[in-house]
Amino acid sequence: MLSTSPASRRLNCDVEATSADDERGCSRRRGRANLKVEIRRDQHVRRGEGVTAAWLKSQILHIARLAGVRKMTLGIALIGDEAMADLHVRYKQVPGTTDVLTFDLAGDPDQGVVEGDLAICLDEASRQAAERGHELKLEVLLYAVHGLLHLLGHDDVKPAEAAAMHEQEDDLLTQAGHGAVYRHRRPRR
Repeated sequence: MLSTSPASRRLNCDVEATSADDERGCSRRRGRANLKVEIRRDQHVRRGEGVTAAWLKSQILHIARLAGVRKMTLGIALIGDEAMADLHVRYKQVPGTTDVLTFDLAGDPDQGVVEGDLAICLDEASRQAAERGHELKLEVLLYAVHGLLHLLGHDDVKPAEAAAMHEQEDDLLTQAGHGAVYRHRRPRR
């Protein structure tokens, strides 16, 4: 998935974790969805504290199930400021870095079916986690959930849409045992 997407073509990323839910046999046995995740890390990006590919993969698979995803092929690229700024200007025509970019490869959102890639900026996540007073891995997971919701058809262009989307992020993160990450941020100084 990631190896041919717009987000990864430019990146020189190493695969850190792949998962197909039904490789363990639980998909068919319990009627679970076919959920696949591949995580890659730009080799020029430092390792984030607690942000292991295995942890992120397990969390996003769990949250996808909570969100009602029936089928998913998701690629996640963990990148730095330079690569993110390049993608941001190339695909959104906005200079500078950002937290997460979502690439919907399915085209037409079908509730419960996800096919896409996420580019998550570890440098931005590190800055935001420090500023807002929580662990880096929770900030990265928040970005992954945000991207997942975009792939499920949610938007955050208008303030009311953004508020609803952030509330849904926190609801999913709370159900997954992490609490409300977006809502309980320390106020910016």
